[in-house]
Amino acid sequence: MYSSAEVLEYALQHNFIDSEEDRLIYLYNLDFLLQKYQLIKNSFPKNSSHTIPVKTAPLLGLLKFAVQNGMGLECASEIEFEMALQAKAKTIVINAPLKTPRLIKLLDNCNQQIHINVNDLRELDKFKNVYQKHFISIRINPLVDIQTANYLQTANQFSKFGHLISKEEEIFSYIQKYPFVKGLHVHTGSNFTDFTPTILGIEKVYHLAEKINNTYSNQILSINIGGGLSASCDLSLFAKELFAKIPDLEKSKYHLLTEYGRFVYQNAAFAASIVEIIKDQIDKDLILCHFGGQAFVREIYTNDKYQGEITVLQQQKNKNIKKYAIAGPLCYGGDFLVNQINLPKVQENDWIILQNVGGNSLGLFSKHCSQAFPKVLAYQIVNNQIQISILKQKEQSQDVIHFWG
Repeated sequence: MYSSAEVLEYALQHNFIDSEEDRLIYLYNLDFLLQKYQLIKNSFPKNSSHTIPVKTAPLLGLLKFAVQNGMGLECASEIEFEMALQAKAKTIVINAPLKTPRLIKLLDNCNQQIHINVNDLRELDKFKNVYQKHFISIRINPLVDIQTANYLQTANQFSKFGHLISKEEEIFSYIQKYPFVKGLHVHTGSNFTDFTPTILGIEKVYHLAEKINNTYSNQILSINIGGGLSASCDLSLFAKELFAKIPDLEKSKYHLLTEYGRFVYQNAAFAASIVEIIKDQIDKDLILCHFGGQAFVREIYTNDKYQGEITVLQQQKNKNIKKYAIAGPLCYGGDFLVNQINLPKVQENDWIILQNVGGNSLGLFSKHCSQAFPKVLAYQIVNNQIQISILKQKEQSQDVIHFWG
């Protein structure tokens, strides 16, 4: 197994990184992704379908790699849907809270049957002529608190997602009105570590499916249980606890779908930035590099501070430990990734390495201060040798200027 530093050194030595142009880069471990795909498949019944949310890491090369290895794609917008079609995904889930006229037109012209999650029951009235061509599930808000950050909650009383499970009569009236509704969907939120609330939410939706089928002759065929697990979670343990609570799900009474994003991607990539300058501060030195709010939106603009491992690829090895802060390139006073960290003495043109940045970093990339999207590499170990490919070239200045148009 090669370390991130060894992979970075290899990429530098073999000219995959232009030290003048590529001041910030990302490197995805494809072998790690393959292990995650297999873990998901092994944790659920064989007739389940598994999708990766496009938004988590929306690089077309990663989407195609997932599809080539038996995964489907979950889409939250019309353009993500087009990306899923371009990646030739066999299973596509549309989970957009808003369905635009253009998305409806794309669905109307699509010969492939798409899984569409209905966020509001009135969608069924508006789009019934198109929806009846596809596999339709109603998203249910089970009203549970998953004990995570408020902005990551999608199943409490204030959520914009899904139909409240407490309004059961309305659900039944629409099920009766539209027999092409064949599934239910539940997603309680993101980055949770306590399984109990999410399993409770799935259980509540399972009992709703049973109640519907007892009334309308086994109309509900599928339950989409969403995703949301923290990257640190044990998926096998989650599945074990889920099936212990709801044995019928393991017995394939319903076709299951999953939507794991951060769980798959978060630990699959590391980022590296060159150190541009080191400023003397009163109590510590300040490293100015490219780990800023353009690439780490959640870490910079929310309370979800970066907590992964930080290492240094040095020009000259130095064992003297110093106290640093790490700040990014944005013209914004809060653009600090880390306010205090102890590192071996850092010099300009050293590389700082951040672990576990594969999910919801590039997918949230910000154009603040007109920053260019960085180069993204992928690597695998073949016959004990590092093999690197380019997933995406760095965005050029004219591309950024054109973006602002």
